[in-house]
This record gives sequence, C-alpha cells and structure tokens, in this order.
Amino acid sequence: YERLAKLESVSFCEAVRARVESMDAYAQEALGALHRMNKQFLDSCYLFEELGGKADGTYNPEEVAAYKERLSALDADAEDRYTQWLEYGKQMIEAHEAKSSE
Repeated sequence: YERLAKLESVSFCEAVRARVESMDAYAQEALGALHRMNKQFLDSCYLFEELGGKADGTYNPEEVAAYKERLSALDADAEDRYTQWLEYGKQMIEAHEAKSSE
C-alpha cells in the first residue's frame, strides 16, 4: 500500500503542477489583456479642442492624469494578486510533497 500511496502522491503533485502552469498561462494572458485595454482606454481620452486636443475631445488633462493613476494602481494590484496566487499554488505543492515524504 505504501508504494501505491507514493504513486498516487506523485500523480497528484504532477496534476497540481500542470494546473498551476495552466493558471499561470491564463493569468499572464489576462494581465496582458488588462494592460492592452487600459492603454486603449487612455488612448481614446481626447483632450478638449481648446486644450490642444481633437475637435471631439471630451476630457481635460486632470481627468486623463487621474485615469492614468487609477489604472496604474489597478494594474499593480492585479500583478500583485497574480504573484500571490502563483506563489500560493507552489507552496501547496511543496507542502504536499513534504507531508507525503514523511
């Protein structure tokens, strides 16, 4: 039974590693999409014509600066959460391996 338990443990760890790698790829893709969407939004914030922007501009420089600051903070938060999420998955694998080797 010990050998069977060891094989099951190894199989479990491999499955968890594959899942963490899959989540990593998905999160990287989502972060990239978030950065692109934020850039597209900021690129669409045209200044009022009186302030040197396009004829159909609807923003003043203070608004654009505030959006940039908020979106930057959201990007940083998303990257921090991604890092924590990935680290948690790796810690769970290590904890399982440590317990199963006892």
